[in-house]
Amino acid sequence: MTLRLLERTPIRPDRGQLPRVVMIPGEHRYVRFAITDRAARLRADRGGDEDQWSPSPALTPQWLRAHRDEFDVVHVHFGFEGRSPQELAEWVATLRDLQVPLVLTVHDLQLPHAQDQRRYRQQLGAILPAADAVLTLTPGAARQIRWEFGREAWVVPHPRMVPLAMIQAAARTAPERIRVGIHLKSLRANVARACVPAVADVVGRLRASGQPVELTIHAHPELRDVTFPRYDAPTLEMLDRVAAHDGVGVVWHERFTDRELWDYLRGLQVSVLPHRWGTHSGWLEECRDLGVVPVVGDVGYLAEQSGAHTFCWDGDAPDRNSLHHALSAAVAEAARGRSVTAATTWAGHRERTDRGSQQVHRRIYQSLTTIAGRG
Repeated sequence: MTLRLLERTPIRPDRGQLPRVVMIPGEHRYVRFAITDRAARLRADRGGDEDQWSPSPALTPQWLRAHRDEFDVVHVHFGFEGRSPQELAEWVATLRDLQVPLVLTVHDLQLPHAQDQRRYRQQLGAILPAADAVLTLTPGAARQIRWEFGREAWVVPHPRMVPLAMIQAAARTAPERIRVGIHLKSLRANVARACVPAVADVVGRLRASGQPVELTIHAHPELRDVTFPRYDAPTLEMLDRVAAHDGVGVVWHERFTDRELWDYLRGLQVSVLPHRWGTHSGWLEECRDLGVVPVVGDVGYLAEQSGAHTFCWDGDAPDRNSLHHALSAAVAEAARGRSVTAATTWAGHRERTDRGSQQVHRRIYQSLTTIAGRG
């Protein structure tokens, strides 16, 4: 069976009342742009005053039974790793008892937040085979889902992550200097610390060849707190050493708001993702939307997702030759700038793709609720 690609599948929106869909999680920019109220009547999975980072209350049988009259479909994106495989199996059984269709978008086949993937694979194994419809973001991920779980997945490309007006305005003149950025955030599990000195070394070599390249490393201040669970003295010492290099700086900054993140990215020409493992990335989409050239390691389907410049890993550190090649190519691309025409064309592509995504989601929800109604 061939993969079902959004851009190869003609979709005509059905008429009629939209299904009521619970999104897990309800507050996320992916949901805001890929689905929206054009595809469904969206029902939040929690109140606005509840902690958005805690496990979703909708991932419990009690919540499903208490709110059964308020929704027709449940759609899961993230956050189920906060429940045990046994809890998820019970939750899925409750959906079946209540005759509620389940949609799952597989963003992660590898969990970025865990070194040991065994628990997450069990969680995925509890929910993915039970889903009535499976979606993912790239053909490569769809092939892996077929191989490992025997399920066909709709391939719906990642939506834009910033407003259309901002994409249209993201033209860039050829810069006088190329600013390369690495954001370590709070050193989640898949962040490879060895990426920092490797990139700093390549930047130093590019500067020595006469190219006007600078490197800025961002990190959250909590990393310097000895009580923080991921406090790591050797990493702090490494950052001090790297910051002493010519053309390299380290900036400590609290978690960005959306607006602060966009301003940060617009201040870069190239962004290097230090991810040692993963599947997809919203950060890549923000880079492309804002005219930043991304550089990624050969993990998951990041390069397939975004067309990023790619380097190879040598254990837990980047292969220096492939990193030099990838970063040099990214710097050359960034040095050309981004024309107004290119920015406008990309915005138009994003708008069409997102509209297609909304139509695909609407068709899936309506098909599942029709089948459930007949049952």
